[in-house]
Amino acid sequence: MADRPKSKARIEEYKGFPVLVLPLPPDRSGKQYDFSFGIQKARAILEYIEEIKDFVKGHEFGDGGKSSSSQSKGGRSSSRRDEEPPPW
Repeated sequence: MADRPKSKARIEEYKGFPVLVLPLPPDRSGKQYDFSFGIQKARAILEYIEEIKDFVKGHEFGDGGKSSSSQSKGGRSSSRRDEEPPPW
């Protein structure tokens, strides 16, 4: 990832539930957007953090995921193909 100052994550509320809001880097036009998620997705992220790290490492040079040999047609890593899908 590019070296840039890290913006602060923040906790907000959506429909009465806590959400974690992460600032994304500016897009090509310079617009800044946020990425937010609740507890259930946060748990999934923690459960699959190593796969997320591998995904970023394998795609961080801007190929958009088009050259990955570890991806199946469904977009999921083939290493988890035989496991039951997560409940979300």
